[in-house]
Amino acid sequence: MEESKDEIWEEDLDLGDFDKLEIGGIDEIVGSEIEEEKRNLELEFVDLFTSYSFTNITYAKLAFHVIVGQLFKNVKFYLGNRPIDMRVHLFYVSDSGSGKSSAISFIKNVANSLNIPTAVIRGEVSEAGLIGSYVLVRKIEDGKAVDKIELQEGVLKSLANGGIIIFDEAGFVLKSEEKQYTKNLLGYLQAAMDEPPNNLITKITALGEIVFSPLASFIFLTYPIPFKIMEVLRGGFFQRLILYFRKVSKVEWENIKNEYLRKLAEENIKLDLSTNIQYTNLINELREIKEWVENSKPQLKFTKEAKEFLNNFYKKFDERYGKFEGEKGDLFNSFRIRSMVEICKLAGHYAILNRRDKVVLEDVEKASNLIFDCLDSLVSFLEWASEAYVKKESWEIYWERVRKEWYVLVRRLKVDSNGFCSLEDFKNLISEFCGVSSSS
Repeated sequence: MEESKDEIWEEDLDLGDFDKLEIGGIDEIVGSEIEEEKRNLELEFVDLFTSYSFTNITYAKLAFHVIVGQLFKNVKFYLGNRPIDMRVHLFYVSDSGSGKSSAISFIKNVANSLNIPTAVIRGEVSEAGLIGSYVLVRKIEDGKAVDKIELQEGVLKSLANGGIIIFDEAGFVLKSEEKQYTKNLLGYLQAAMDEPPNNLITKITALGEIVFSPLASFIFLTYPIPFKIMEVLRGGFFQRLILYFRKVSKVEWENIKNEYLRKLAEENIKLDLSTNIQYTNLINELREIKEWVENSKPQLKFTKEAKEFLNNFYKKFDERYGKFEGEKGDLFNSFRIRSMVEICKLAGHYAILNRRDKVVLEDVEKASNLIFDCLDSLVSFLEWASEAYVKKESWEIYWERVRKEWYVLVRRLKVDSNGFCSLEDFKNLISEFCGVSSSS
């Protein structure tokens, strides 16, 4: 079923040199004149963000777009007859200690200040914890005990009308091939990332059905984990979000260390957001833009120059990633279609942040640069994961062979009625085992 969807996307995006990109079914390019550009709220957010999570500029930009995408989730554009909302989702993979979790409190503060509810899940989550479950509850009514069926909502159900769910330590997603229940969770999350009406979730239980269409946005954070990368990445889950991989170099670790030391030397170590003028101005401006969206109900239109730029996207994509063949080539092709959609969403964010209903060339250029940064990181991710998994398998094979050799030798030990052997025999066993192991 997924393949047929992608074929439709390709058809919609390629027809008429991208002229089929329309908003609200309107073909002509109309809208307000380009006003003088407003403040660069993305950079203001990045500046504050990196006081929590040092040197993580791309992570900061992507987190910003998750927030504004949720803020503008009711704005849509159309590809053919397909409605596309402004939500984006992030999956960020980086080394432990690089500042992934350090920014969670800041992301929550910004979102909550904009009346966007948030939830943080650390580690794995059950289906009941994500979707919900029906339970029997005994209540006293008119002096009598009565059993009633009640729905205990999971976090996704509780944020069905919108919100941001942050999965910290989300390595379980990368190991989804190992557990069936994790595959089921990814199925729910994958549906939740689709645009309405395709985001309908139905869970059937013995006590009743749970049916809802969530409008939440997601941030997944994890350190790199060796896994069967092709099996996991080609499932359709990662194509619905922005995947960003950052392997921290020695130079970057040095920069992080220096930033830590610099922060320690400052007198005001704690940043109090409630009294921070930069933070207050950022929130106030975003609130005003949200109010502008609610009042003007913008219908985004792409200018001719923006469409021409988007028309060349596939050419640029193929120039950068067309060298890959076989499984890797198929994998990049699966990102090829949806990356265009993510560029359109981010470009829409930039337009709305400047209170425009016109998406101009500069908007799509900035969005394209950010998406290509993420796609370039996917190349590094593929190389790292493939190499790491081969090493992992080699070690597992080696230790399994060692375990079997140890078991064979132990069985030759002479033990007394209490299960003990002589110290001399044990020393000889260890010597023989070390000789066998070192020669393997």
